[in-house]
Amino acid sequence: MAKLNLDLTEIELNELSTASFQEQDEKQETKKTGGRPKSANPADKRTTMFLSSEELDFLDEMGHITRTNRTQYLRSIIREKMEDFKSKKAINMLK
Repeated sequence: MAKLNLDLTEIELNELSTASFQEQDEKQETKKTGGRPKSANPADKRTTMFLSSEELDFLDEMGHITRTNRTQYLRSIIREKMEDFKSKKAINMLK
């Protein structure tokens, strides 16, 4: 079995300094232009856009203020509906 040669000087690889990585980061940051602000991203609002204002108020009163909590609440409702649907579908298949 051949030994792995870890001597980088033989293959003429230069070590990169921290400054070169910082330069690369700066170049990447300057490339980013435009785009939406994070709060305007529709993906952030995806789970709340089909709730009524009354439902949102209820969630806020219950302590589900953040989008994450709203998402978790909605997912629990969706899971319940899916289980009901699957069980009804299974019952209908047995008939």
